[in-house]
Amino acid sequence: ATFKGWYTATVANGGGSNITSSTKVTITAAQTLYARWEVTSSVAVNLSRGRQQGDGILTQAIASGAIQSASITGTLYSDSSSNEVEDYRCDVSIYANDTQLDLLYSNQTSTSKSINMSLGAFSNGLTIKLLVHPHSTDEGSGSFNGTVTYTKLE
Repeated sequence: ATFKGWYTATVANGGGSNITSSTKVTITAAQTLYARWEVTSSVAVNLSRGRQQGDGILTQAIASGAIQSASITGTLYSDSSSNEVEDYRCDVSIYANDTQLDLLYSNQTSTSKSINMSLGAFSNGLTIKLLVHPHSTDEGSGSFNGTVTYTKLE
């Protein structure tokens, strides 16, 4: 954790004003100051749906509250099977909250893709979502295995 200074309120209560060595303060009553820390955390993300028909959505909550920055690394995997002669595929999408980060599809085979990207800031927490969408009536599976690293003020 990195010390960010003294403040007149907690992050949860609006953050308050930063009090520095050059801040002039008139004290008329007891004054409480709150230490502010920048904390970086990492969370393992392992979302996996086995081979089956129909769409599947898996989610994992990463953190609540305001997030200063976040990044994600890992492997996205898609697998499809078909008993049909026609083209068949299984789409696997990964999302940060409701924003699609990447899409991977397999066409009668399995495939994987490495992901390493910055996600930016989030004002109301972060959830990672995996959508597995087999086309047609055949079966598909998908997974994401990786890590989300994020920074918050506390």
